[in-house]
Amino acid sequence: MRTNGQICGHEKIYLFSILVNVTGSYSQSVITAKQDWFTKELEEAGVLVGAGQAIATGLMLPESQTSFRFAVSPNSTWIHLFTVGFGQHYESSYEEAIFSRLSELGVSQMFPDLKILFYSDQRPGSFRINFGGNWETVTPLGMQKKFYDADPTFLGASGHVKPINKSVNDLFQVWTRSYLNPYCVVNDVDALARGEKTNKIIELKRPVESAADWKPYRNDLRNYQRSKELSEMTSSEIVNIAYNLNKPDGSLVQIFTTPVKKDNSPEIGYSKLVIKSSEAIDYIFDRRQLKLVQDSSSR
Repeated sequence: MRTNGQICGHEKIYLFSILVNVTGSYSQSVITAKQDWFTKELEEAGVLVGAGQAIATGLMLPESQTSFRFAVSPNSTWIHLFTVGFGQHYESSYEEAIFSRLSELGVSQMFPDLKILFYSDQRPGSFRINFGGNWETVTPLGMQKKFYDADPTFLGASGHVKPINKSVNDLFQVWTRSYLNPYCVVNDVDALARGEKTNKIIELKRPVESAADWKPYRNDLRNYQRSKELSEMTSSEIVNIAYNLNKPDGSLVQIFTTPVKKDNSPEIGYSKLVIKSSEAIDYIFDRRQLKLVQDSSSR
């Protein structure tokens, strides 16, 4: 039954059940580690790359897809999440050790209120979560209530379902599109690093055009700003890096500051520098200083 175009509870559960039980490539994506030439360099240097193999290995979570995420309500309430998707190899012992292992990697110090969310092919239609010190199993509607308890505006026009397309990475993203207010910001943290002086939150862009010439888009300003706010909340520094999936000669990447609106201008302003990937990694770990050059974008 539908009311004013909204999807009611039992229909949403049915929708989620369909999505969870999709077979083939989508199901397989739950345990697929994402890696390319630059994220491989980052991982080898000690950077924790979301959905990368190094985190899963460091946390002893075999055949899993891990992501650091944040959700921000329209009322600016923040929820920090670590989500783990499992294939067919889920064990309850993972729950017992996850917090101590996150602490060993320095993650718990950066995010003291980090909430854990496990999902698995073995538990279609439910999540195993630790949002306040205790583990519990919740349905999609039960997790929606957790977000509502944190801030009712996380729901807003609940039941709004965005199209499911190739940009969907995992079942948690399916859930956010089905159950949260479309005006929430829900983003992955691409990578984390513990520098010699400051911790880093790293945002990665992979443009099709040359990374050396690429310019950021105005439409992404809200997401850039939320990531910068996250870095400020966690006493970290935000590092934005653009690079091409096809490794360029010299392993060049563009490092750039968070874009901002320019007064009385349609352009957005930022500073950037095109450097070698090894130099960017040295900068992340506070082993190198950089002097960025001012630039702007009108797109």
